[in-house]
Amino acid sequence: MSDPFISWYTGWGDAVIVWVQTFRSPIMDELAHGMTLLGDNRIFIGIIAALYWTVSKRLALSVAFLLSLTGFLNTVFKNLFAVVRPSGPGIAVLESTSTYSLPSGHAQSAASVWSRLALGMQDPRLWMGVALLLTAVSVSRVYRAAHYPGDVIIGVVFGLAILLVTLRVEAWAGPRVARWPLAVQVTVPVVLGIVLFTLVPGNASATATGGFIGIAAGAALENRYVRMRVAGSSLRLQLIRVVLGAGGLLVILAVDNVFTALQGARFQTAIVTGLWISLAAPALFSALHLAGRDIPASIDPTVPTSAASPAPSSSPTT
Repeated sequence: MSDPFISWYTGWGDAVIVWVQTFRSPIMDELAHGMTLLGDNRIFIGIIAALYWTVSKRLALSVAFLLSLTGFLNTVFKNLFAVVRPSGPGIAVLESTSTYSLPSGHAQSAASVWSRLALGMQDPRLWMGVALLLTAVSVSRVYRAAHYPGDVIIGVVFGLAILLVTLRVEAWAGPRVARWPLAVQVTVPVVLGIVLFTLVPGNASATATGGFIGIAAGAALENRYVRMRVAGSSLRLQLIRVVLGAGGLLVILAVDNVFTALQGARFQTAIVTGLWISLAAPALFSALHLAGRDIPASIDPTVPTSAASPAPSSSPTT
């Protein structure tokens, strides 16, 4: 971007941040920190896991692929625009990071993911909640001086645009990918993820591409060998699955914190996280009789089948 534009963009952005921070207080600082978490990948990963284990594997995969795509493209956009983070006179930087500023990754991811969830739940009343969530995330990013106001506005626009494109691609590609041989379903995301991470390195890219590899390859293997049945379980069994699954995620996070300084650790952790959510945890649930098993559909994809193993009772079978 040209210097005159950057000067204008950061100038009015700095002025807005200074004004917003006139409302600073210890309580507001904590509130802004909580609001910014609504656009954090860790929250979205937890939601994806809960969806996959208890609600709908299809919706969970859709959200996961969307999160991976928007995270990767955000890194591309940041490197392309190369706008530095706010740090002007009178600005209290409450969150420092070494990456570029435009567009806001939190706002972009929040716009994509929360909107996709609202579409998936098919309840128009949820859109008011989505609007409030996006406002909260956007304001918090400006309040914490992590982004200029233009960053969050453009982030939301980009996030919604990526969602619309992704829905079109998903509708076209989904049925075709389902007919690929298992080896191809596993190999393609692995190769694609490695290539994309090699072309666009960085922590955010590592999380996006690694997560894509893990969730996509794991889901393909789970669909063939595990076929965990999500529907029909009691609330008690669903809660047990979530608690056990969350425990596994916490173990992965703890290991990542130990080896975080090692080269490639973020990429490998993202792969393991995706594999745990889509393959290892469902296999564990099935082994512990915490979930039933779907019977494979007819060889002819045009002939539906609803046959499935009975859902387990509210108490695990011993």
